[in-house]
Amino acid sequence: MDLIKKHERGRIIIYCATQSRCNDLFENLQPLLPDKHLNVYHGELEDKQRESIMSHWKDGKIQIMIGINAFGMGINSSNVYLVI
Repeated sequence: MDLIKKHERGRIIIYCATQSRCNDLFENLQPLLPDKHLNVYHGELEDKQRESIMSHWKDGKIQIMIGINAFGMGINSSNVYLVI
């Protein structure tokens, strides 16, 4: 948590090995970081959900993304300051 809280301005990507771990981590972090915009990205999401989430990420509306490694494919964001 300290590492995440240190990166106030930049965005963060947190990778998990499984979709269920992504969901669990999202549920646990959301109440601990009420001032941050978090979301989750993985294959269990509907296509429209994934498109919307990716659009919000590109627009800078999501500060912390929790996802499987498929999220990182094609990501070119200059303001990602931490990858876990």
